[in-house]
Amino acid sequence: MDARGSDADVPLAPPPPPLRLSTRPALALAAALAAGIGLARLVPTVSAGVWALVGTAGAVGLAVYLSRSQSRLVTLRPLGWALAVAAATIALGAAR
Repeated sequence: MDARGSDADVPLAPPPPPLRLSTRPALALAAALAAGIGLARLVPTVSAGVWALVGTAGAVGLAVYLSRSQSRLVTLRPLGWALAVAAATIALGAAR
């Protein structure tokens, strides 16, 4: 309290948390989809089949990484999952 006896400096509610892609997965997917749409717009000569191959390559790369990283004490599995989902979502947005 200040000298006048009021709580003028105390906020009524805490400020909202910052917008981060790691804390908002739907926002990250929407950003990846938008990136894919923008990428397809920049490179219109690439067909939807090529984008499907990019998404499939991401999934296969993830499967290979997961099969090789099971015996490790420290692994980057969450990063692998995130990269594979991002590649697939970007490819989906580009192939739409």
